[in-house]
Amino acid sequence: MDETLEIFQKILANIPMENVEQMLSDLENLRSLLQLLNRIMGCIVTEPRQTNVIENLKEQYENASYTMEKVTLERLQKSLHSIMKHLDYITDCQKVV
Repeated sequence: MDETLEIFQKILANIPMENVEQMLSDLENLRSLLQLLNRIMGCIVTEPRQTNVIENLKEQYENASYTMEKVTLERLQKSLHSIMKHLDYITDCQKVV
């Protein structure tokens, strides 16, 4: 979950959309809460692997900026709904990470 949210943070931080600051702040807060949940449950937290997400998306954004923004926000929304749906059923580290 954390790695997915980190990728969305990187993408949103590099897409020149209006009013993105609040979304970035909320994503950071959510990541912090999920990391705290991991620690409380005694889970081993791994460092997210480095990705070239931004480099891969810059050219696509230049070609279709509106579509890229829309797709990013739709996928973020789906990810957040998935996280919310699964939070009530977390019983061990396998389901947190």
